[in-house]
Amino acid sequence: MKTLIYMGVISFLFSCQPAVQDRYITTSPEIEAAKTLVNNYEQGDWDNWIQIYADSARIFHNTMSPITKDELKAGFVAGLASYSSYGFKGNPSFYEMIVDDKGEKWVYFWGTWSGTLKASEENVYIPVHLALNFKDGKIIREHAYFDTGPIVEAKAKVLETSVETE
Repeated sequence: MKTLIYMGVISFLFSCQPAVQDRYITTSPEIEAAKTLVNNYEQGDWDNWIQIYADSARIFHNTMSPITKDELKAGFVAGLASYSSYGFKGNPSFYEMIVDDKGEKWVYFWGTWSGTLKASEENVYIPVHLALNFKDGKIIREHAYFDTGPIVEAKAKVLETSVETE
């Protein structure tokens, strides 16, 4: 009889445990939205790219000062004009979503960006990390971290070469 009571108490205790929530997720609507964001970026489809952001999105790229989605778009369009090709294609990328202690959904992206400068045909490679905070299917906060050193070096070589030929 004691065994039966112990089994009953143990069963009751296990049934009262809170449900374990998945905190690390590799498939979700937010991950699909992040993949669409990257694809739109690679295609230069800025009209659809910008729609993935909430109007009030706060964006931080290698800085603590936020910019708007329109400022980010303008910076991308201007900066990418000096490349004949760019993107993450051909390079393995990884997406993962976490649900943090506050219940916020963050999609993390890791990939290697590559671009070919028009002026020199030099290829530039940069590891990139994105942290995208989603709410109601839209990005409300974005943090991006990457080293701009390889771009600066490649563009400096182009300037150096043009000065030498003058």
